[in-house]
Amino acid sequence: MKSIGQRIADRTGLPLENAESFRVMHCGKEREYRPHFDA
Repeated sequence: MKSIGQRIADRTGLPLENAESFRVMHCGKEREYRPHFDA
């Protein structure tokens, strides 16, 4: 995951340490992700 974050940092020109953490998830064919606002 760090390499993905570093690639994003390189393209945006912003340091990786300034980024928020992120998650990557995989939804199978029968599942879907919908935006939600419970945070």
